Amino acid sequence: MSFPEIEAMSGLNDQHQIDCIGYVVAKEDPKNMVTKAGQATTCMTLYLEDLEKNKIKCTVFGDMVGELVKLAARDDVQPLIIVAQLFKPSVYLNEAYIQNTRYVSQVFLNPNFPEVAVFRNSLLAQGEAATQGITHVDSQPQYSVEDELEGGARAITTIEDVMNQTDETFCWILAEIMSVEGGANGWCYLSCFKCAKKVVDVKNGY
Repeated sequence: MSFPEIEAMSGLNDQHQIDCIGYVVAKEDPKNMVTKAGQATTCMTLYLEDLEKNKIKCTVFGDMVGELVKLAARDDVQPLIIVAQLFKPSVYLNEAYIQNTRYVSQVFLNPNFPEVAVFRNSLLAQGEAATQGITHVDSQPQYSVEDELEGGARAITTIEDVMNQTDETFCWILAEIMSVEGGANGWCYLSCFKCAKKVVDVKNGY
């Protein structure tokens, strides 16, 4: 799928999964993060370009980051061509991007595919990709909730609408907290702000 096609459909349905091919023109430094499930992982943001000079942001999570770091630093593998298979397109602050999903997505780096050979030959015929290298980009700033709401990246909806929703989606729900169920065996607990694991309250610390 081409990058313009991805940008056209990414905001319609978060259940789409796409395949695309591009070469790396820029990259950010890898970053350590903790998932919502409390698992530590690494992510890396790449900027891909196709043969028509269209660009798209690509975020890769997990074990593939280490291989990307090594290949991106080598001059003898440039241009670094990526085949992203079963990636999820999405949009944040009106900017389309793609990212891998756990257990489903696959990333192929300079694979020996016939389609990649055709892509590489067409790219080298343009006379630029073989020498331009990969540009380093400073990590993008973290946007606040206010930025995302103002950008309109996610719909703002009600609890009732979510309860009637039949498809998985991403949205913001504006609501007032009426009560909190606590207790020793309740659903909430004290957690570490770095790894999200449970902590125990002791004297002068946790």
